[in-house]
Amino acid sequence: MGDGVTCAIIGYKVPLDSFDKYALNIGLNISQEIKVAGHLSSTVASSLSTLATIEAVAAHLSSTLSTPVILVSVDTEIPDDYMLCCCADTTKAVYDCTEILSTEVAPAFEQIPNLIETKGGLHRIAASQAYVFLPRRWLDEGGHA
Repeated sequence: MGDGVTCAIIGYKVPLDSFDKYALNIGLNISQEIKVAGHLSSTVASSLSTLATIEAVAAHLSSTLSTPVILVSVDTEIPDDYMLCCCADTTKAVYDCTEILSTEVAPAFEQIPNLIETKGGLHRIAASQAYVFLPRRWLDEGGHA
């Protein structure tokens, strides 16, 4: 993916196919939202479709739970390693593990594993390379990525 930023992350790892399953279960149709130019390869078009689905699912979960859900891609040896997070702090170069472990998590956010398949429980990590996606509503309100 390239160079990400150092990030303290609190959230759930979500298998890529879980985003598609969730989208189908709630009747989310992303294909209508994506306009892909004819000159793009099918691999690029598929990647755009997948990212749009992942972003839409994160936005839907945030709305459903009435709590912020931040989409983060962690740069690991596993391609497409995405997390749904309640905290994604990119303000420091070095993080205090005690601070990450003591950060409170909203009870509503802890309901995510009841709604979408996750890989294990809640993760609290400091990642050397991560990509934090701004929620769509922030971009719609004039925010910049």
